[in-house]
Amino acid sequence: MRKWKYAAGVAALAGLALGANAGPFGVVFTNESDDTIKLWQGGSLSTLVSFADPSTRLGGITRASVNGKWYVANGPIVPTATSASIYEIDDIFAAVPNVGVLTSGNPSQNPIHLRWDAARNVLMSVNNPGTHPLDPLLDGVLAYHLDGSTTTVWSEPDPIGAPSYFDGVWMTPIADGSGDYLVVAGNGGAFGGPGNAYSATLWRMSVGLGLSGSMSLVADLGDAALHGLAEGIFDARGLTTTKDGRIFMTGKDTGKIYELDVDGGFSIAEIAAGLDYATRIEYNRFNDTLVFVQQHVPAGVGQISQINLDGTGLVLLTDDAIVSPRDLYIIPNSSTLALIGVGGLFAARRRR
Repeated sequence: MRKWKYAAGVAALAGLALGANAGPFGVVFTNESDDTIKLWQGGSLSTLVSFADPSTRLGGITRASVNGKWYVANGPIVPTATSASIYEIDDIFAAVPNVGVLTSGNPSQNPIHLRWDAARNVLMSVNNPGTHPLDPLLDGVLAYHLDGSTTTVWSEPDPIGAPSYFDGVWMTPIADGSGDYLVVAGNGGAFGGPGNAYSATLWRMSVGLGLSGSMSLVADLGDAALHGLAEGIFDARGLTTTKDGRIFMTGKDTGKIYELDVDGGFSIAEIAAGLDYATRIEYNRFNDTLVFVQQHVPAGVGQISQINLDGTGLVLLTDDAIVSPRDLYIIPNSSTLALIGVGGLFAARRRR
């Protein structure tokens, strides 16, 4: 595996001030506007890793509990057979993080999302090359093994009609003991919308022996009347599951957060509205809230916000002009980082 060093803590982003006001958690996130991995904590912002390659386009970020290392998806647009990769970082909070490439090239083609599957010891990823002319084109779900090998869990077949899985975006585990996932696709529904878009679809992915997956349709999210929604959803984005098994989803086009129920059927309810391009969402186990991204407020600028599980208590965490998050990973504050083995933050870093 290739390895090299990346300088962190550049002068324009001097580091993080820690102390009594640091709060109970921090947010590590991939930032699209400047190809960095950043940390927000206690109102301060720092850069952990900076990538010099202008073709880099960071996506999902997660941490493997089995070895404590961090993994980041890289999916440049327009994707090619060799451009995508999964980075491995074993000391993300070090002054000079050690960054390597776990794997690169086909079948990875714009891996958007990463989730660590502790039961199977793999990184689950939504692969989304879009409609670009790649051969072979793999739109579906991949499993990355920590030895750098890859298994195709499920590959999207040619659609034979709507609704169908198309343009997969995000996934979250279903906490019912099955080991299944919910996967949201940004398109593929039977309901047409503006710009030749079709409604988002929601799928249940079951994973069997040998990491062989199968998909079953849960809902065509464009059917507003059936689901009791004010409007159909044509660009669903983030999914997350709480410690109690509750599932939440964002609608980028509707500007809303929804709670989903897949226990014995399917139901959906709005919990928050009036948001601007809500995309990534993550459950914050440290204070039982949701942390989510509004990706373009205005265009090219993003926000990270927090909200209660019932949709109340909206709090803006950061809307810095350089922030354009694509994925989030929530950590405890500096005083308890050692409890999950992610290392320490360096007090020598200075407040921005």
